[in-house]
Amino acid sequence: MFESVYGIYEWGLDAIRFIQQFSNPVTYSILYFFTFLGNPISYIVFLSIIYLCIDEKKAVKLAYTAAFAVSLNTFIKDLLKVPRPYVRDVSLKTFEEDGYSTPSGHAQTSSAFWIVLAPMIKTKHTKTRNLIIGIIIFLIGLSRVFFAVHYPTDVLAGWVIGVCIALLVLFFWDKLTPSFNKLPHSFKMLCIFLPVAFFLVFKPEHTSVLAIMFSIPAGFLYLQNKGGFDAASGTVVQKILRLLFGYATTAVLYYVLGLVVPEKANPNYRLLHFAHMALCGGWFAYAVPLLCIKMKLAAGKNNE
Repeated sequence: MFESVYGIYEWGLDAIRFIQQFSNPVTYSILYFFTFLGNPISYIVFLSIIYLCIDEKKAVKLAYTAAFAVSLNTFIKDLLKVPRPYVRDVSLKTFEEDGYSTPSGHAQTSSAFWIVLAPMIKTKHTKTRNLIIGIIIFLIGLSRVFFAVHYPTDVLAGWVIGVCIALLVLFFWDKLTPSFNKLPHSFKMLCIFLPVAFFLVFKPEHTSVLAIMFSIPAGFLYLQNKGGFDAASGTVVQKILRLLFGYATTAVLYYVLGLVVPEKANPNYRLLHFAHMALCGGWFAYAVPLLCIKMKLAAGKNNE
């Protein structure tokens, strides 16, 4: 058994060596772009634009999908504890990444996110849309092998898990939403928190993503109780101002609250860091839309 696993890793290293033969400034830049496209900051930008400017409900669906994919990925990685390829062969190293190797978080999150996003993009050219999304997912995964931060098998595993997450979301989300909306507010909050609580119990060190996984849907739930927010409303200028206001105020809040978060060695770090990130996520999901409505930069749902 161990020999077969070792053989898979050796095959993976050979595959990385083969792909890196094609390294040049052009391929490096292209694949680095796709690796960046799979980084958290890219999802934050995509989701914030969708949430404040296009469709707030779809943004929450996508945010929860991405956050769950990341949380599950780190949970599996910490269980398997597979070192990254460049640890086995330093000559392949291009840059370092935190955490373990299997499965690929970029592959898992990108496949879950983009597959759920696909049907939201309304077009007559569905085959072209699906092809473009497939290429994006493929190149994000390929970039991780090229940079020797993942084995090919890590990427394959990430794709499989990500597709499974996407299929579950596509099949169940809209079907369960009407039943969820009928629940008392306290039960809704419990449903939002339970998956987060599971990951907090078993992997409490991953507080940032878990805080977002809780605060975005929770903030949106409170926003609906206040009458809702219509992301599609307003002019292009108003939408740009919404984004600038949201980014600026959230950045200030992030900085100010960060001043009271202690060092990681402090026993209260995880709790306070979770609260820090949850408040920032809640601010963006709840307070920013409400303030935009008050500043006449957006309309509430009940104003339609």
